[in-house]
Amino acid sequence: MFKLFFDSLIQTFLAMAPYMMFGLFFVGLLKVYVNKSLVMKTLGKDNFASVVKASLIGVPLPLCSCGVIPTAVELKKDGASDSAVSSFLISTPQTGIDSIAATYALMGPFFAIYRPIAAFLAGIFGGIVVKIFNRNPEKTEIYKDVENVSCSCEHDHDHEEDSSLSCEEPEQKKGFKRFLGLFVYAYGDFLDEIGKDFVIGIIVAALISAFLPPSIFVDAGLDHGILAMLIMVAIGLPMYVCSTSSIPIAISLMMKGLSPGAAFVFLFAGPVTNAASIIILKKVLGKKTTALYISSVIIFSIVGGLILDFLVTRFGFSVFNSAMTSQVSGMENGLISIVLSIIFILLILKGFAIKLYKAKK
Repeated sequence: MFKLFFDSLIQTFLAMAPYMMFGLFFVGLLKVYVNKSLVMKTLGKDNFASVVKASLIGVPLPLCSCGVIPTAVELKKDGASDSAVSSFLISTPQTGIDSIAATYALMGPFFAIYRPIAAFLAGIFGGIVVKIFNRNPEKTEIYKDVENVSCSCEHDHDHEEDSSLSCEEPEQKKGFKRFLGLFVYAYGDFLDEIGKDFVIGIIVAALISAFLPPSIFVDAGLDHGILAMLIMVAIGLPMYVCSTSSIPIAISLMMKGLSPGAAFVFLFAGPVTNAASIIILKKVLGKKTTALYISSVIIFSIVGGLILDFLVTRFGFSVFNSAMTSQVSGMENGLISIVLSIIFILLILKGFAIKLYKAKK
C-alpha cells in the first residue's frame, strides 16, 4: 500500500511539474502586463456585455476562491455591477493558465478545453441569473478587512504595483525590471501562495489511489448520476481547494470508478468557493445575490457534469492523458521532465522555508 502511495505521489508530481513551470510563466505575464484599471473600467455597466467580459477576463486569471475575493471587492468599489462581479467570481477560481496546463498534463486535451469553456459559460449563466432575479440589490457596506479574514490561501506579500518602477527611470530599465518582476511574482509570490495547496492536493490524490478500494463508488452505486454529483457539490462547496490542487484529487476519484461528470462537479464546485469566502460575499453582495451566486454554481456544475458524461459516453472522448504514465519511466522528454520537476520542488521548498523563517521571527 505504502509503495503504491509513493509511486502515485511521484508519478503525479513528475507529470504535473513541467506543465506547472510552463503555466506559471504565463501567470507572471498576466500579472505584469495586464492593465488592471482598464479591466475594472470595462465592468461597470449592468448589462449582458459586462457579464460576458467579466467571465472572459476571469477564465485565464490565476486566482483561487480566496484570492479572487479582494479583486471582486475592488471591482464592486469601483462601480462594477453585481451581475458582472458574480460572473467574475464564478469563472475566475475554476481555471487559470497554470491549472489549464496542469489539466492537460493529467487529463488530456479534451478536459483541458472543456474546463475553461464551462467556466466561461458558467460565469455568463451566473451573471444573467443575478441580473434577472436581483433587480433591486441590497445596500451593502464594502467589507474593508477582506484581506485579513482567515482563509486557506493567506497572502503575506504586497499586491500593489512595484514602486521601484519609477517614471524617472529609462524605459529600457523599466522594461527589464518589469520582465524580471514576471519571474519574481510567478515563481516567487504566486508559487508561495499555491505551493502548500499543490502539495496537499497530490498527497490526497496519492492517498485515494493507494488506500481506497478500486470499485468503491461502483459498489455503492454512486459512480454517476445526479446523486453522485450532489455529493460532490456538498463536499466541494464548503472546502478550500484551488483549481490546480483539485486536479489530482479528481483524477484519483475517477480511477476509483467515479464518472468524469461527477469528478467535473468536484473540479467545478471545489475551487469556486468555500465557507470563508461565502461569509465575505454576504457582506459585499448581500444575502440574496450570494444565494443566487451559489445556486448558479450548483445548477451549472451538475448540468456541466451531465453534459460531460454524455459526451464521453457518446463520442468516447478520453479523460486521461495517456502520456502521463510513460512520462516518468519513458526516455522521451524524461530528462527535461525530471530537471523541471527538481527546479519546481526546490522553488516550493524555498517558499516553505521563507514562511517558516517569518513565522519564527
